[in-house]
Amino acid sequence: MVRNAAHCLLITLLLVAMLSGNLSAQMPEVWNNIYDSDVNELILGADQTDRGNFILAGYQLDRQGWSSVMLLKILDHDGEELVTSTIGIDSSEVCYDVIESQEGTYILAGRTASRNGNAIVLCTDQDGNIIWYNTYGGANDDRADCLVENPDGNFVFAGSFSTLNDHGNDYWLVKSNRDGEVIWSQMYSVGDNAFNEECYSLIPTDDDGFLLTGIAMLDQTVGYVVKVNSEGEAVWQRTFDGGGNSTRLYDALSTEDGGYLLFGETASEGDIAEWLVKVNGDGEIVWQQIYEDQSDLPGDGYSIVSADQNGIFLAAHRVVEDTTRTILRRADNEGNELWSMDFGGNGEVVSNIVTIEDGLLLTGYCPDEVAHTWVVRLGPEQVVWGVPPAPEGNEDNGIFVGNEELDAHTFHHGRDPDAFRYELLEHGENIVGQITEDGLLFWPEAEFNGIDSLLVAVLDQDNTGDTAWVTCEFTAVNDPPSAPVLLLPEEGEYRTDDTLTFCWSPSRQNPWESDSVTYRFHLGYNFEQFQLWDRTDTTLRIPIMTILNIFNLNNIDTAITFEWYIRATDGEFFVGSANHKTFTVLPLTVENNPDELPISMSISAVSPNPFNNHTSVSFSIPISSQINLAIYNLTGKLVEALANGRYPAGVHSVTWDASAQSAGVYFLKLSDSHSVAKIERLVLLK
Repeated sequence: MVRNAAHCLLITLLLVAMLSGNLSAQMPEVWNNIYDSDVNELILGADQTDRGNFILAGYQLDRQGWSSVMLLKILDHDGEELVTSTIGIDSSEVCYDVIESQEGTYILAGRTASRNGNAIVLCTDQDGNIIWYNTYGGANDDRADCLVENPDGNFVFAGSFSTLNDHGNDYWLVKSNRDGEVIWSQMYSVGDNAFNEECYSLIPTDDDGFLLTGIAMLDQTVGYVVKVNSEGEAVWQRTFDGGGNSTRLYDALSTEDGGYLLFGETASEGDIAEWLVKVNGDGEIVWQQIYEDQSDLPGDGYSIVSADQNGIFLAAHRVVEDTTRTILRRADNEGNELWSMDFGGNGEVVSNIVTIEDGLLLTGYCPDEVAHTWVVRLGPEQVVWGVPPAPEGNEDNGIFVGNEELDAHTFHHGRDPDAFRYELLEHGENIVGQITEDGLLFWPEAEFNGIDSLLVAVLDQDNTGDTAWVTCEFTAVNDPPSAPVLLLPEEGEYRTDDTLTFCWSPSRQNPWESDSVTYRFHLGYNFEQFQLWDRTDTTLRIPIMTILNIFNLNNIDTAITFEWYIRATDGEFFVGSANHKTFTVLPLTVENNPDELPISMSISAVSPNPFNNHTSVSFSIPISSQINLAIYNLTGKLVEALANGRYPAGVHSVTWDASAQSAGVYFLKLSDSHSVAKIERLVLLK
């Protein structure tokens, strides 16, 4: 676990503080508590118990800053304080880490000022009463910074051991039994040229060994990593310079492939940036990432935890122009940043992040006249995995003046739409939302004027994501509907006994508008117009004889051309169709007189048949129709289309030139959109 002394995670107490001036997003917690105290309380370690409670550990410091005692707090799942216990062994004790043991007791690791500074590990019951304690080390300033429990029930702690010479501190690893009695103790150093080594984190490895990370001071400060086996014997050790003149590694995480992620900072020419490096099981670098948020001073805290199989979380404290900032990032398994959030400037400090069964726990302290314990629990819906950006046009005061631009109502998450999706979790009675390709579109119900809010989430493929409340003030403005497009009938010639189907595309309307769209049908001939009003559907069937009667054209002796179009209206705006169409009605003649027309569709004649290279095909249709006449071979493959289009009623002839085809049997197929196909067998001779 990461050391929780100077190197701790810092995050703003109120997660909504970064957006306090922006009405577009708020971040709700399950609970957010500050626990008052008359003295300074600094929480540095935390864990969740098997019973679902939370144990917090740190120290109480008097107002003068001279004397401290260990502090243990136990909270229930709702944040109610169950136990507060102070533990004073000798003088000036500090607790850096705490875990729950397999037996249900609490194990605390830290330091005591006894004998000029010793490491201390102690065990308490669930009420904070000491069961046993032991001190460890030499004669000067030794510390137990981080602690884990082995599967066998023994404990291992790591920290720094003072060598009382020019070498300064060495890495220090101690294994004890369940009563805190030492089983073995090991120290590690880069070499005699190292001025000082300080261990900041300890994690167990898959081979029952351990990985220690921290720093070593050589000609410059470098990251120092030691891999040990189950007996504490060094397997390998590596130093990392990060490409800068000072590198520090504060935390580590095991990966599923047997490697490790190391997280810290690297400095070059005064610019300090976060640095993440992936190493394999032998400590060799696989890849590295530098995150370009610069800091003027070394960070006080870095932490890395696993999000799921698809990513990691990184947090770092930065100081820029005397302003405290904490950057929380989510990265994929290659270290590529998916998003980041910037907290800071309010003084609240998070010293630990714990992944709990149903969310995330943030623990730390809130500075005031004295420092108070501060804890926030975030549930699955509230965990802030990156806040969606504010809707465009809503950065200043959350007011949408009208609904003039679609973008003004859309959350654009700016991420891969195949990997992220939107969900509408809650909304007020005056807001409606729908999912679009770009994100979540929302609008006021029934031209609502006023203020309302909705809760949205951006989720990844694992249904993990960010949530945000959106509060908006609407001033509704009506927009005209879109222009319809004329589709049918096709422009062409029609008989007087035909019935025409007029069809057009529906007019699109902004979803936030409540008025329905109706259509006005316009049909014109020779400066005369016929209109049908208030139609809600987009299809209209009219016999041609009815059209002729409307315009008193009962006995035409020449072709008549009509023009038609549509106008759409929402009651306020009228919009004409995007196009106009025409159609022509033919007069009755000997050629198209119904009394002399065929009574059915047929292939009238094929002559000659069999044939050599050329044959003539006659076909009959009783009404004007869309005709397809085609030749197929024995396998059913299309050979040639002889006729494809609208033909008037009557008898028609075409010629097939088969000179390029092979001798054999072919089939002639005649069909329209209404009748069963007619087929004739043809024989081509060569």
